[in-house]
Amino acid sequence: MDMVTYPEHCSLRDAARILTDTFADRTGRAAMPPGDALGLVLAEDVISLRNVPHYAASAMDGYALMSALTSGATPATPIVLSRENFAWVNTGMPVGEADSVVMIEDTSEDAGRGAIKIFKSLVQGENVRAVGEDVTRGALLACRGERVTPALASLFLCAGIGEVPVITKPRTIFIPTGNEIISPERWLGGEQVEPGLVAESNSVYASAMFRNWGYELAVSPILPDDPEVIADALQRAARDYDVVLLSAGSAKGKRDHSAEIFRELGRMLFRYVRMKPGRPAMAADINGRPVICVPGFPMSCAVTLWSLVYPLLKVMSGERVHADGSEYVAEAMGSIGTLGAELMTNHSSPSGVGEWMRVKCALVDGRKLCWPLSSGASVLRALAESDGISVVPEESLETPKGSGLTIMLTRRVDLDKRLLFQGSDDPAFGLLVSFMARQDIDLVIRAVGSMAGLAALGRGEAHLAASHLLDVSTGEYNTSFI
Repeated sequence: MDMVTYPEHCSLRDAARILTDTFADRTGRAAMPPGDALGLVLAEDVISLRNVPHYAASAMDGYALMSALTSGATPATPIVLSRENFAWVNTGMPVGEADSVVMIEDTSEDAGRGAIKIFKSLVQGENVRAVGEDVTRGALLACRGERVTPALASLFLCAGIGEVPVITKPRTIFIPTGNEIISPERWLGGEQVEPGLVAESNSVYASAMFRNWGYELAVSPILPDDPEVIADALQRAARDYDVVLLSAGSAKGKRDHSAEIFRELGRMLFRYVRMKPGRPAMAADINGRPVICVPGFPMSCAVTLWSLVYPLLKVMSGERVHADGSEYVAEAMGSIGTLGAELMTNHSSPSGVGEWMRVKCALVDGRKLCWPLSSGASVLRALAESDGISVVPEESLETPKGSGLTIMLTRRVDLDKRLLFQGSDDPAFGLLVSFMARQDIDLVIRAVGSMAGLAALGRGEAHLAASHLLDVSTGEYNTSFI
């Protein structure tokens, strides 16, 4: 039973820091062949067990010989050597007792005598790879904390290392809960779904993100809103997995049991994070394992995965991260770069809460403009349609129109091929989007109403506008308003 106080309504930075600080040393280790260790972080320094190469080798095709025998050789005054004074070698072959190799281009055969003419003087060691030229036995090849790359894996093998000590990636399980959610199989099964039931889609999103990140995610069957059932599942998961994600049950409703269960089974680390969406997120230490309650709304789930779960996975995989993991947020969401743009509307944020703003962009008359999409935590389409995310700091209450925003892009956008349509919402225009896409034009529709569309066009904030406004004094549409 957790009897220790814990922070509530903490900042995202503090919440991430608590997780990374608490579990930075909770890593798994294994020894595996270099090829199997690709992408993993070394748990110890790696020392070479062999010289590379382990013999004196020819660096090119030619003749192995003693360099002293070539003294004075020039194109004008070649030296002739009989066959007992040289030996043919291909690149990589041992040179034996010889101390140099003359390139075949600097020789010619003395026909009929088995001798060669040499047109260049050599120095000791010329065109010969010495023992240990690449790596000497006992040399440090890689340090603890380095990631195993294809080049390192190949080097380890050549240096005689059959297994390398690495930090294994944490094994994670996602446990969806809720009487109101049904499995994707049932949702797609063709039956009539009664009102109040929704598809369990968060595990699909989480599994896809984990694959993008290079981690595996197990998914539990859906659990009912029963505290005993959930508690039993959490205890087993905290025994069998390194990280446990409990989906939903994080608020204060009658069927929200996560906080009570966390306090009962382990040590609560924090509850509530000052971010929108994702505020109900919480975490606990149960059986020495991180257990994170991921809010059930889709966008809340997404930002919790990006900002709390991904940095935790990184630090438990042995990577060196900032205490709060902030440098990994853009990487977690799959950002392909940033874009600076001018906010096209006034925007208000909750006081003291950092907001994940989903935005869309356009280029109109040389100005890069952006506008926020729906901010609802339950709205998944806004995340799918957005060009990227702009994080509004928790100290920003009002973001006026014209403010410059930095957008973490999550899709590639060619603004030169994007048309921004604003105005009256007409389903017919929606049908044009796919047609225009086949013409290599990206048509973006922002339904703001007839008057707002005309005003946007007048301000230079749209490429196209549409209206159906009736002038009652004339009985005509649109002309007087235009």
